[in-house]
Amino acid sequence: MRLNEYTELRRGTTIPKEMALKFLSTKHKDSYNSKLYIFRGAYGYGEYAYIDPSKSKEPRISRNTYNYYTLMMDNFQSWRKYPKRSKSIICTTDYRYADCMGNVYYVFPENGAKIGVCPDEDIWNVIVKYGNFESTYTDMVDLIRNILGYIPEIHSDIRLYTDLVKAFKSIDANKERINDDSRFKLFKDMWKEYYNSNLTFLEFMQEIIKPSNGNFSLRTAGDSIPNKREVWISEPCVLVKYDSMDKNVDIMSRVKK
Repeated sequence: MRLNEYTELRRGTTIPKEMALKFLSTKHKDSYNSKLYIFRGAYGYGEYAYIDPSKSKEPRISRNTYNYYTLMMDNFQSWRKYPKRSKSIICTTDYRYADCMGNVYYVFPENGAKIGVCPDEDIWNVIVKYGNFESTYTDMVDLIRNILGYIPEIHSDIRLYTDLVKAFKSIDANKERINDDSRFKLFKDMWKEYYNSNLTFLEFMQEIIKPSNGNFSLRTAGDSIPNKREVWISEPCVLVKYDSMDKNVDIMSRVKK
């Protein structure tokens, strides 16, 4: 049976062992033959699975939070060489972290696949700086949401980049009014850097949300990646269930939890 018969309806599906092993010896051999292991916690698959994030009918939306940083990373010029977060699977190089998310699978990206690498085990913990302002990604999202709260005509639950750009333009247009509001102390450090700059809010965010501000890096399938890192991949991947490796794929001896 051909692969498209499995994947034509959704981005990921269980595949037979024979198909998985064929891919691991050909189109996915660079990551399979490396000493690097990428993990993902997931439910709903058998021992072997194939995921092609590009087949997603809808862009990936950040869980339990606002989607600002994903929209910025997908569209800012500084991230153009990185996989699109909205069209990626989010993985980790930490077995224990994956174990908290579901059944643990090894993830083997396709040869040549680009892998975005966070400098931390979770993107929310990444610290960015600008002037005297310093924040984690998770606090940054809250800061943006709080600022948008001063503009009634803007809904904070933004799903499209074009709407995010419009929201940022509204911040520029209401700059003085927001600055005069005593409540802006909630985000005064960030606001001070923006207010005293000659940048639009969009340009300000482009200076903050960029790979070099936070020490993100880009790798290729098979490259070395440090342990305890969140990574994201937009190319097809073969998944092999962790508990199945010792029975079916002879590489368990190279794994260290």
